[in-house]
Amino acid sequence: MAPNLTPGDRVVVSRNAPVARFDVITFESPIEPGREYIKRVIGMPGDTIAFRGDVLYVNGQRTPEPFLSDQFKRKTLAFEAEQNGETGNSPAFTPDFTLQSLKATHARTVPQGEYLVLGDNRPVSYDSRKFGFVKQAAVFGVVKWRYWPLNKWQKF
Repeated sequence: MAPNLTPGDRVVVSRNAPVARFDVITFESPIEPGREYIKRVIGMPGDTIAFRGDVLYVNGQRTPEPFLSDQFKRKTLAFEAEQNGETGNSPAFTPDFTLQSLKATHARTVPQGEYLVLGDNRPVSYDSRKFGFVKQAAVFGVVKWRYWPLNKWQKF
């Protein structure tokens, strides 16, 4: 979830808060029972979701992602290219997809009672693009604050 959350961060989770688009949620791993994941909600029930040219489209409308800075995207892509020994044009931070094009979801819309979640560090995130939708019943809660480390205290 870098740059917004990093390993070792401690957060406060509200178990009773309603889930909204762009909330960071914790949920039971859909592939590793007993393990907890933390990701950002991108698609709500009934939504169509697409990424084209590194831009998010929700229900056909261009939708900004203010939690991802252009600087972070550039630095991450440059780092990934360097790690892979690549030169030239960088790939997109979020490769193009629609819900229908993903093998893990293969749907026109996000089903009722489920969410599409993505990690903020898209090039390396293991998220709905790989494991599919997250069932509402699997959600433990919505992240409200990061309280540790103290110098990174933040309200979400």
